[in-house]
Amino acid sequence: MKFQHYCLLCFVWFFTTQAQAITQNDDPYILLPTKAYIESCQKKALQLHQGNIEKQQVLHRNVHFIMQYEIQSADGSEWVVQCDLETGQLIEQND
Repeated sequence: MKFQHYCLLCFVWFFTTQAQAITQNDDPYILLPTKAYIESCQKKALQLHQGNIEKQQVLHRNVHFIMQYEIQSADGSEWVVQCDLETGQLIEQND
């Protein structure tokens, strides 16, 4: 009986501490550092090539998250622009 009581206490303690850790570190309004520049990247891509974003996707390369935008201008020109989501820097542009 003592062993079962001890196991139950360990179980409750474990999940209580895990729940506290999640709620203390899980703010829904703060992006992870690896994705902090989503809006900034989109603005920079559109400043570089004005037009409409036809497609966007997140790529995972090594330890970085890259946002890739396919932009089409009014005259039909198309560009692919990539931006590092951790730094907010444009890293590659393809015409």
